[in-house]
Amino acid sequence: MKKLKRHPETMSLFRKLIFSIIISVAILLVASIPVVFFSGVFRINDVSIVGNNALSKRQVYEISGIQSHWNLLTLPAKNIKKNLVANQWIKNATVEKNFFHRVVISIEERVPIAFMSWGQSVFLMDSDSFVVERATGRMPDNLVEIKVEQASDGPVTGEVLKDRKICEAIKILKEIPHIRSSIKQICPDDDRGYVLVTKRGYQIIYGDKASKSKSEILEAIMTEIEKSQRPIIYLDIRVLECPVIKPC
Repeated sequence: MKKLKRHPETMSLFRKLIFSIIISVAILLVASIPVVFFSGVFRINDVSIVGNNALSKRQVYEISGIQSHWNLLTLPAKNIKKNLVANQWIKNATVEKNFFHRVVISIEERVPIAFMSWGQSVFLMDSDSFVVERATGRMPDNLVEIKVEQASDGPVTGEVLKDRKICEAIKILKEIPHIRSSIKQICPDDDRGYVLVTKRGYQIIYGDKASKSKSEILEAIMTEIEKSQRPIIYLDIRVLECPVIKPC
């Protein structure tokens, strides 16, 4: 069976048609650029901020730098996130574009669990040993004081603590979330190891380093002590297999 050949004039018309379509599409795209970038079609009309607690929505908005951008398509989401996580209170952030006019900024804030006096200043630390802020005024009751007599390196706002014994003290506090509100103070410089002081006044002789299994046993024992309100002088858990409770 012979293959039919197209007439040269037909081929020429076909090429011209394709070329005309391409040119028309290109002109349409170029003509639409002002509509997309300079009209209000993708104008940012709403910025929602979620996850903030210590920081106000206005503070997050200003930290993000989003106020200098108005078009959703050209919004540099990575730069906005970079601005946010550069702030010492913000641990992580996401920037979501919701077409056509809305941006959602979600942040995860750092949550201080302890404070420490250094010279004339007081510093707040989170569970990652990150120094969140130099604080003033009275400390909240839910924060544990790290009572330090001396340290190799002092705290610097916006950086992770370098002193190993203070970091270990924070690790101990991190591993006892259910009873941390009952702890008033932790002392890293005691000859017996890390010593915690409860808000009821008795001591917990913890030992030399953080241990998840030791922390779990401590939580169980302390929960029972707090329920019974039994008066004690100290609780010694240095030997995990044989904890000692010294009654009054």
